[in-house]
Amino acid sequence: MAELDSFAKPEDMESRTEGLIPTTRPFLDEALAAASLAIRNHCGWHIAPVVEQVQYAGGRDTVFLPSRRITELVFVVNDGTVLDAGALDFDEDTGQVFGPRWSARRRGLVITYRHGLDTIPADVVDLTLQVAARALGSPLGVTREQSLASSITWTATAAGVAGGTVLLAHEKDSLAAYTLGWTS
Repeated sequence: MAELDSFAKPEDMESRTEGLIPTTRPFLDEALAAASLAIRNHCGWHIAPVVEQVQYAGGRDTVFLPSRRITELVFVVNDGTVLDAGALDFDEDTGQVFGPRWSARRRGLVITYRHGLDTIPADVVDLTLQVAARALGSPLGVTREQSLASSITWTATAAGVAGGTVLLAHEKDSLAAYTLGWTS
């Protein structure tokens, strides 16, 4: 899969922070990319945009593609036999592909498919901005500075732990609709 863009743009950050983090802020692009990657890694797939991907499978009866939004099966080869991809059924929301008895060989099944959301959901853009802003708020890993009677506390993810590009528990919970696997 080709390199993916960040879920949010520098202009989004400048707008959300009312100019406190301008588009010219050093490392803003890197922070947005890192936040987007953290979200994608947590969810187990790229989320958006729609892309074409090849998945190798086999050695089991049930096949799930790593996606919460399949749009099309493009090409399917099962034990060296090309199948009519258009005739196969799939569950677009769970990634399950239904078909004949799948190959028992490891990597004996090759599926090329298109998947992803057409647009980046607003809640994913917002979370990207939140995580990136937190990371930019403590670039040196400093959590607190004090001088005589004044002190300043920088971004922290836990007591004594500097911000950084991490997803907090409530942020992970907000991604449940995009995360692979069974949810209740």
